[in-house]
Amino acid sequence: MNKRLITLLFVVILIMVSIVGCGNNDNAVNDASNQSSEHAQDGNTTQEISETTEQQAAPNSNIDKSLSGLDLLNSISPAFPSSMYMETTTTMADGSVMNTVTYNLDTSTRTETVGGYVEGTSIMIYNDDEGATYQYIDGESTGTVMYDDDLDMDDMDDMDMDMSPPTLADLAMGENVIARIEQLNGEDVIYIETTESEEGYEVTVKMWFSIDYAIPLKMDMDMNGQNMNSMVVTKVEYNNNIDASMFTPPADVEFTEFALPW
Repeated sequence: MNKRLITLLFVVILIMVSIVGCGNNDNAVNDASNQSSEHAQDGNTTQEISETTEQQAAPNSNIDKSLSGLDLLNSISPAFPSSMYMETTTTMADGSVMNTVTYNLDTSTRTETVGGYVEGTSIMIYNDDEGATYQYIDGESTGTVMYDDDLDMDDMDDMDMDMSPPTLADLAMGENVIARIEQLNGEDVIYIETTESEEGYEVTVKMWFSIDYAIPLKMDMDMNGQNMNSMVVTKVEYNNNIDASMFTPPADVEFTEFALPW
C-alpha cells in the first residue's frame, strides 16, 4: 500500500478524532435556552440536527456557494464553537455499531461510547487544564491516564507524524477530488470526495461538512467497493451550556499512567 493511500487513511482517522477534539477559547458560551431543531430524512435514517441561537453569524455563513474544488476548500475558515454537544453513530464493515455522545467545552472533551468491541460504556476525558487524557469503563474501578508531557513531539516528527486536525484543503488528495456545496438533511453542506488507488486497493472517502464550523457531519469510506466505515452525526448543538465538572475524572476510579511505546 503506497504512502499516499496510507496518508489518506490516516487523514480519515484524524477527521474522526477531530470530531471529538475541537474547541476555541476565543468564543464566549452563549445561553442555550433558545434552541431551534429540525427533523430530516436521509435515506432510511431519520436525523435530528439542532443548533442554539447565536448572537453572531457563524464564521463561514457568507461563503461563496458557487465555488468548487480547491477554491471552495480554501475559502473555509477553520473555526470551532466554544461548546458543543454531539451524538454520532459509526458502523463498521462487520456491521458492528458504536454510538458516541461528545461534550466539548473550549479545548476540553468528554466522549461516551457504547457498542463496538468494548462492553459497557467507554468514557474518555481530555482535561485541557491538566493536559491529561483519562480513559475508563463506566462502573469499573480502574482506568488509564496519559499526560501531554509524555508525548515527545521530536519523536513524532522523526516518525513523520502530524497529529494536528486536517483543514478542508488538506483533504484534497488522491487521483480524483470533488468538492462542492450539496444538501444534507435540507441544509447546505460542503461535500468532499477523494479517491486513491494503488496495488489492487482503491479507497474512496466521502465527507459532508458543516459550512458554519467545518465540522464533519457524515463520512463514508469504501475500499474496493465495500463500505469499511460509515459515520453520521445524528444530533448536534453548538454554543450551549455544558457543566465544566464533566471534564473532571471520577474520584472513585484509580488511574494508572500510560505512556506511548516510543
